[in-house]
Amino acid sequence: MKNLTLLLSFLAISSVVLAQKPKKTHDFNVFAKKINFAFTPEYIVNRLPDDRALQYVSEQTGTSLADLQKQKTANKEKIRAELTKIKAVIPTHIYNNAEIRIVQESPIKIADIVLNCTVSAGEVAFVLKNCIQTNLSWYLGDGVTVEGAGFEGTIAATEEFEAEKAKRNSSGFLGKMNQLQNLNDSLNDLGAEEQKRMDSINQYRKGYIGHPFPKEAMQKEIHRYYHMDKIDIPLEGFYVKKNGEIVKANIVYRLPEFFVGDLANNFDLILFNFPKTSKIDVWNPQKDPNYKGRVGKNDIQAFYVGGQLFANYPGIGWRIAISEGAIHEFVSIVKVETNNETIYHTFLQKQKLDGEAYGTFLGAPSTNVILDMMEDSPEIQQELKDGESQFEVIIKYNYWYDLNYPEQVKYIPTL
Repeated sequence: MKNLTLLLSFLAISSVVLAQKPKKTHDFNVFAKKINFAFTPEYIVNRLPDDRALQYVSEQTGTSLADLQKQKTANKEKIRAELTKIKAVIPTHIYNNAEIRIVQESPIKIADIVLNCTVSAGEVAFVLKNCIQTNLSWYLGDGVTVEGAGFEGTIAATEEFEAEKAKRNSSGFLGKMNQLQNLNDSLNDLGAEEQKRMDSINQYRKGYIGHPFPKEAMQKEIHRYYHMDKIDIPLEGFYVKKNGEIVKANIVYRLPEFFVGDLANNFDLILFNFPKTSKIDVWNPQKDPNYKGRVGKNDIQAFYVGGQLFANYPGIGWRIAISEGAIHEFVSIVKVETNNETIYHTFLQKQKLDGEAYGTFLGAPSTNVILDMMEDSPEIQQELKDGESQFEVIIKYNYWYDLNYPEQVKYIPTL
């Protein structure tokens, strides 16, 4: 009877991220990472056994599908309730690694899978109780618990904070002043919590991450991505060969049209032996004793200079890389000459793999475009429909994509 209860209980998972065809994997580490990525009461239950998993359990144990479905429904509510209580105490965490504690080997393998994590108060372990392994993958079992000093420490810290807050809320002038201080502390706490939340999200980002430069009020938009005051000056950087080899180099920083756009590939990188602080004659660089040589852009996949990574995207050309992944982002620059004035328009574009690039200087791609890019993962697609930020959803999608299609996205080697 005990074994039957266990066998019924694990029936709990369908992948928040493995949305469609299940891929065969018995690696509990992969399963743990997927669970951690969907560690909310709403989404963790999507990793309960799906119909194929239930069928397998039924065949191996002789338990009817009706009974298994009934137990799955009960487990779903139980896990949601347990995780809701846990998240109320520990809203964010940083995942470190996983371990497995075998419960039984046959007729179906059952184990507790432990997510070892870090919170502000110390170390915690989230225990996924009685997970089951089918012929395809691992699935959730019948519960989730938390243990470790970090959990008790968080509770103690919360109780201390609440006691201090109650003290500050006393009446009188001092109480009013304390209320103001309490408000400031609360805002600071919210800011710290948000930073923790973003840190927990950003740990799933892979590859290079670019950022715009600070721009003064009177400066033009091009200054967000380009140091116009360093044009024609050799700066420290590197370039990446087609085979992935990284070569440190002092690269002459050129006007945007020589690094980005339709004509950029026609102009070699000009290399110097040492960086300089003054401009060089870019049309006759060989006359400078510091001149080293040239590198054709057809021989490289990317180069870094002036605080930005320039990458050659198939079918698109040279752009400023901002993020990598199945859905990635880059900056395009268009040069416009009018009334003897040169204007550079910069705009962000998003692209999935080697598909069409979306976004113009008139605006970013619509939500519907991003939804179309995620059509192979309906669960993550639904998060965007439900109002979660596009930034966070794309990070989740890219993580999901790398788990399900390893090595398909080619990341640029960088220093």
